[in-house]
Amino acid sequence: MTQATRVWLEKNSYDPTNLDLQGSYANTALMKAAREGDATIVKELLEAGADGILKNPNDFSALDLAVTPKILKMIRSSPLK
Repeated sequence: MTQATRVWLEKNSYDPTNLDLQGSYANTALMKAAREGDATIVKELLEAGADGILKNPNDFSALDLAVTPKILKMIRSSPLK
């Protein structure tokens, strides 16, 4: 994981050692990055093992929150936990 992604995680109050922890609004870091359309962060989080099928209390996963076709494709092609 790059330093830029670590900084993004910390800036957004996520724990780089536990990528599947839910933060504000019960979203994981992957959910937030997908919703913001940040393909670079999404790619790195998936490569680091973030779970793309976890859901928040509104029953949305990162896949549901993805805002670009590129991000949808990345999440769909990642190994599901």
